[in-house]
Amino acid sequence: MKNKTAVLYFILIFLFSQCAQNYGCVERVTIQDNVSKTESGFEFEPSYWIDLPCDYDVENKIKTSKVVNNFTYQLVRYNYTPNTGNNSSKLEFEVILENNNNFEIEGLPIFIMSGDGIEFSANYHVNSSSCSSISANSTCTFTYEKETPFTEESFSTLELVGIKFLLPK
Repeated sequence: MKNKTAVLYFILIFLFSQCAQNYGCVERVTIQDNVSKTESGFEFEPSYWIDLPCDYDVENKIKTSKVVNNFTYQLVRYNYTPNTGNNSSKLEFEVILENNNNFEIEGLPIFIMSGDGIEFSANYHVNSSSCSSISANSTCTFTYEKETPFTEESFSTLELVGIKFLLPK
């Protein structure tokens, strides 16, 4: 009986010491929106979650795009039609993107949208004026217009929450 108790204590001490050393410890990390420059232009990768060991050096090992400071925008027009009458929805907008820096920026404007209360990032530079490069202390007018067929994921409401400009990682 004493041997069984001693073995049990040994196992418990071993298990607790392993937990204290983060043995098998995993944490969920959010990787923010990213932009990469490719031979054909820019590629957008929306944010996602990844499970990593607790001692993983995320800041030094995972490269992410920088958000441009001193970047603003003016909403000129925005219209979302959830039902055009043709089994489709239509999104159209025009914004003036403003680079208030003393240097040119090159990357992508990323649109933060809210569809039926679900917030997400979107890249609308395909099928639009891209504004992937904005001169120092200058503006670029970004226009977008697209009609899309209904799907199960179609939104009844869609709002523009904000815009950020990402530099390639």
